Amino acid sequence: MNGGNGDGCVLFDRMLKAGWGVLLNDPDPYPMALLAAEDAAGDQLAEVRVAPDFKLSASSALAWVADEFRQPD
Repeated sequence: MNGGNGDGCVLFDRMLKAGWGVLLNDPDPYPMALLAAEDAAGDQLAEVRVAPDFKLSASSALAWVADEFRQPD
């Protein structure tokens, strides 16, 4: 997964990995983070910007996947 520090991962039974990282060198004046998902082969399935205080947990990652990788609220 691209970017940042503070990466967290959650592994699902279908070998899906979700990660989160703060963008430290982003030219955007507002701090952002990336939420990304990869399959077992490491191919990126989705990537969305989220607030830097987004809390990645098993339940938030599962909700994101269930919502077809739409931008979380």
